[in-house]
Amino acid sequence: MKRLPVIVASVSALAFASVAVAHTFFATPSLTIHKAPVGATSPGATVVVYGKILSGRSFCRANRVVRLFRVRPGPNRLLASDITDSEGEYIFIRHPRRDQRVYTRIRARSSTSYGHSHNCAADRSRNRFINVTGS
Repeated sequence: MKRLPVIVASVSALAFASVAVAHTFFATPSLTIHKAPVGATSPGATVVVYGKILSGRSFCRANRVVRLFRVRPGPNRLLASDITDSEGEYIFIRHPRRDQRVYTRIRARSSTSYGHSHNCAADRSRNRFINVTGS
C-alpha cells in the first residue's frame, strides 16, 4: 500500500510532463526558383528548373510537394510536380519549345496531434522567364 502514492505521483508527473512539452508553431517558408542554363536556349534543349524551400523547420522543408506551373492567359497550367529532399531542394528537367514564364508553388501544411500543432504557410515563387530562341 505504501507504493500506491508513489505510483500515483509518478503517473501524475508523467502526465504533466507530456503537457509541458506540447507546443505549437507556425512557420512561413520561402520558395526559391532558378534555371540553368542562364540566358536563351534553343527549342527542345534541356532546361533545369530548380530551387529550395527556405525554412528553419524541417517539417516545412522535407518531403513537400512542389508544383511547377506555366503562366498563361486564363488558368495557369500545371507542368510537373516533385517532392523535396531533406534539405528542401527540388528539380525539374524540361525541354521547352517556346518562350514561357514558370513558377513553383507549395500548399500549406499542418499536423496536429496530442497537443502538438505544426503549421507551415503556402508559398509561391516569383516568375522565371525561359527564353527559347527561334520559337
